[in-house]
Amino acid sequence: MTLTEIETELPKLTLEERAELARKLEALNGDAWDEQIRKDVRAGRLDFLFDEADAAYARGETEEWP
Repeated sequence: MTLTEIETELPKLTLEERAELARKLEALNGDAWDEQIRKDVRAGRLDFLFDEADAAYARGETEEWP
């Protein structure tokens, strides 16, 4: 099914069906985001963030998490 076909069918959904679809899309997007973050971590693309955090800690610029 193409996006155009899906867009044609969307107005036929009830409000409850649209809400359920929105929940499913949100979960799907969240899963994709989580997987991308895992890939970026494994590839070292986020190492600079850890380095910055370590440096801030060494300078005493961090606080204990509540």
